[in-house]
This record gives sequence, C-alpha cells and structure tokens, in this order.
Amino acid sequence: MGKHVSLVAERPDMPPQLAVLILDVLGQMGIPHETVLPGTGIRASSLRQDGSFISYRQMVCLVENSLDLAPQPGLGLLVGRRENISTWGILGYAIMSCPTYREAFYTGLRFQQTASGMMGLSAQETGGKVALQMDAPAVGRILPFCVEEMVAGITTVFRQLIADRFRPLQLNVAYPEPEYASMYRELMGCPVSFGQKDNILWVQAPDDTRLSTADPVTAKICRKLVEDILDKVSTEENLVREVRRILLRTPCQFPDMEAVAEELGISSRTLRRHLSKLGSHFTHIIDDVRQQLAMDYLQDSSLSIDHIASLLGYTEATNFRRAFRQWTGETPSGFRSAVKSPEIAGTGR
Repeated sequence: MGKHVSLVAERPDMPPQLAVLILDVLGQMGIPHETVLPGTGIRASSLRQDGSFISYRQMVCLVENSLDLAPQPGLGLLVGRRENISTWGILGYAIMSCPTYREAFYTGLRFQQTASGMMGLSAQETGGKVALQMDAPAVGRILPFCVEEMVAGITTVFRQLIADRFRPLQLNVAYPEPEYASMYRELMGCPVSFGQKDNILWVQAPDDTRLSTADPVTAKICRKLVEDILDKVSTEENLVREVRRILLRTPCQFPDMEAVAEELGISSRTLRRHLSKLGSHFTHIIDDVRQQLAMDYLQDSSLSIDHIASLLGYTEATNFRRAFRQWTGETPSGFRSAVKSPEIAGTGR
C-alpha cells in the first residue's frame, strides 16, 4: 500500500482525531478498521484513549491505505465535511468560546498545531480578504487529500459557527483537476482553479460579529490549555528533532547519550532531565528512530530481515523481530507484505 515519508518530514506527535474520523468515514463505506491499519503501527483501540498521539509518518501511511481502499472519490472532502467543533479537540472549544468571529478565526490560526491537521496554514489579510496558504511536507498522491480535508474542514466548522459570514472566495490548488472536481465547487461555493503554483484559499476577512457561543470562562480555560499544548509541542519538536537528527547521521552505529549531549552543548544529565520533562527518554528516541528506519528499509529495499537487523544495531535478528512486533503489532515480513506488491514482498524475508 502506501509509501512512508522520511523521518525528516515527520511531526513528532499528532492528536488522533483526524485518524479516528477517517476510520469512521471508511467504516460507513463498509471498510473495516483492520483492513486500513496494516503497516501503520496504529492500534485502533489506542486511538480513542485520552492523551494518545500518533506520528505524522503513521498518519501518512493511514491516508495512503485509505486512498487505496476507499470505494468513493474525494475522500478528503468527505472527511472534512464530517468535521465539527468536537473533532478539532480543545482548539475547537477555544474557537467556539471566543467573543467574536475575528478572534475565533485568528485563534484557530495561532494554535493550529494543537489540532490534527496535516498541513500548516499561514495567513495574509489585505483589502478585505484573507489568503490562507497551505504548506506541508505532503507531496504526491496524498496532497489532494490533505488539501481537501483542510479546506472542507475549515469551511464546514466555520459555517457551523458563523453561518454565511464565512465566505470562501477562491481556491487554488497545486495539482491536476480530478474527475470529481464538481464536489469541490459544490462544497466551497466558489471558483476553484487546479494546476496552480500554490495551495491557497481566499476567504472574506473575518469581522467583529459576536458569536452566539461566546463564553468568557470557557474561553479563558481553553486558551490556557491550547497555550500549554503548543508550548509542549514546540519544545518537544525542537529538542527531540535535534536528537533524532544526530542519531540519523550514523544509523548503523548510534552515538550514546553522552556524545549526543556533547554535540548539543549540554551535559548528559541536563539532556536526560529535559527529555524526562517531555515524557520522553533517550532510549525511547533510539527505539523510535530504529522503528522508522526499519519501516523504511522494509518498504524501500529488498534487504533481508537479518541484514536490516544488523544495520539497526541488533546482534540477533530474533531481537529485532521481537522489537518490531512490540512497535507495530506485526512481524517485519508481515509489514513488508502489507506495504509492498506481492512480487517484491516475496524477497528479502
């Protein structure tokens, strides 16, 4: 099925709401969860647990699998149309409780990382219009899904919040026109241009209309929550990404924590303390890097399982097989079979 993105393009943690919504939409199409999840390392039971997160890599794999299995076109639009305040998590309630439409609009932009979208949004307001530019490491065949989910979700949620005061004016997307292009225009109610340089949604600039859902007490609580989440995500991204970057330079022989800490200009004790505050540990990061490299090797090469185990620093392939099953719930050969065509998957076992 899907091809995995590289570690460099991976966000460390994503809330699972979008993944749950995708599985629910596919379930209504008659596609059971167990046929969508192979190769993702995601357990369906964990997605609905409080405090659970999934990686960007897992999300990409889930989307690719979903596109392979969906019997209907325009999956991103169908998913986005199902979104509401609650599927946006704490951010949704922070938006809903804002005093005005304008404050709600820009609160959503400022704290977008606390939701589960796959694309980043930047905004530029001029002449009564706002250009929302969508940027992400998403390329290839998942790009349309990511754009569709983003624009459909924004349009659906803000129309629920403010009705026709949310007005899309123009949508440009950087991929060819699909056969189901009419679905875009029906949902958005505005001109849509395909094959453009960038992915941009122009909307009418938000005004100071008071929201009927405004609640100053809830707004204060939710604002503090999303600020705390954003601080945690930003700190974790900076430190954990740097540790991962150093580890990935020599994937066949990972440096120890002392060597990594020295390169970061801190003591190993300080590194350990910072990681602990983030709920992480140096060995956990090594395991995560090993898992992602293993998935890449299994996906992108015909190396034997023994060879992959050696590349990842395991002296015994049985230890690698045991670790891989703990990470993903699958054997290495089972994962390879799920993500590769049969003629390739038969090699390198």
